[in-house]
Amino acid sequence: MTPNYNQIQVYHLAYNFVLDVYRITKEFPKLEEQNITSQFRRASVSIPLNIAESSAKASDREFAYFLNVAYAQNEEITSFARKRDSFPFLRFC
Repeated sequence: MTPNYNQIQVYHLAYNFVLDVYRITKEFPKLEEQNITSQFRRASVSIPLNIAESSAKASDREFAYFLNVAYAQNEEITSFARKRDSFPFLRFC
């Protein structure tokens, strides 16, 4: 049986990450509101939601699948944030 998401420590870390992303992206240029800002926010919210969804799955295989989706969303954000030299407003990341 898969654990409840409240028992998964990384869920709480991911939730705090969402709060950080929203705080940081408030500083992004208005021009990026529908682009990078929106994408960062959607991807960050997807992380804890996929962790929570994974805990509702009956099999270990499904549990692992949704954890992998959450990991991929995290990689999406961090891979772009690593390019911060190209985008001055990413200096907060």
